[in-house]
Amino acid sequence: MFIFGDSLLDNGNNNHIISLIKANFLPYGIDFNSTPTGRFSNGRNIGDIVAEELGLRQFPPPYLAPNSTGNAILQGVNYASALSGILEETGNFLYGFLANDITNALLNNILLTNISMIGRVTLQRQILFFGETKSQLINMLGENKANDLISNSIFIISAGSNDYLNNYLFPLSFDHFYYQWKTKTFRDRLVQTLSHHIKTLYKMGARKIAVAGIGPLGCTPFLRSILVESGRGCALGPNLLVKDFNDRTREMITQLNQYLPELFIIHADTFAILYDIVAHPHKYGFTNSKDACCGFGGRYNGIITCLPFMEYCQDRRKTVFWDAYHPTEAANIVIAKAILNGDLQRVYPMNIVQLANL
Repeated sequence: MFIFGDSLLDNGNNNHIISLIKANFLPYGIDFNSTPTGRFSNGRNIGDIVAEELGLRQFPPPYLAPNSTGNAILQGVNYASALSGILEETGNFLYGFLANDITNALLNNILLTNISMIGRVTLQRQILFFGETKSQLINMLGENKANDLISNSIFIISAGSNDYLNNYLFPLSFDHFYYQWKTKTFRDRLVQTLSHHIKTLYKMGARKIAVAGIGPLGCTPFLRSILVESGRGCALGPNLLVKDFNDRTREMITQLNQYLPELFIIHADTFAILYDIVAHPHKYGFTNSKDACCGFGGRYNGIITCLPFMEYCQDRRKTVFWDAYHPTEAANIVIAKAILNGDLQRVYPMNIVQLANL
């Protein structure tokens, strides 16, 4: 299994680069043997759970880890990097957000606005790294066996959240570059770029690809804290933006399935999956679907995300969000199982288990 994307799937790559965006400190990993591994959760992420359910003997290791070589890569590699997006320029900057006077004072003391982010692995570079992995596999197994391994492997892509969250929704840098883009123009650029990345992986031998849609960003504790004054519901605007992107992405995937021979590509509607969890938490065994378990500020602890040794909630198996942006392991389990075994309303035109069995 080969994994590409952002912090929802990063399992330690950002630990090995110069970056302010890392999860290599407690309480991240508090339920992963109390070990902060670089996963942006209290425990396993969605990629880990999918790998386990598909019967892999180990989690695909982070590409940048020094021991990710030789036999360690025979069951796949994880290239995902926090802060990356579909676009090459996404992640160049971290923005300070002004929610209210109190939050502004806190942020001025803790965060710097418009800090250049020198570290993240862009999606394009992640794919280049896969090319290096393919060369290693050919050297180890020979070209035919390496190609068979790749064509029978599951490729997972989860990207796009940062393109909206850190760029389009908050155009405070790039000389207001993104402010010049109309919503549909920006959406189409994202979809076209994602399509290009998928075609590149196809040319490199990928034949079974699962693309996860963007989740309901307006339901995250961060955007709820700064945009939802009433305290009720999710932020509608961001959710409409990403839902529109997801719909167009699904259309693009349908076209690629028709256009590229022997390609099987599926679209996971993670928006619908997570939104249903947030809207009906008790149906899934949760009691809190609004607050960040680890965070500070605002109505939902979502203004400042989890920091080293920050206090965290005790009922993590009953809480949907771990920090200002990312689900808990408990929520990741629900999402992963829906992607693995869901019906056509959740995963189209088949689920990951069906894809793996082709």
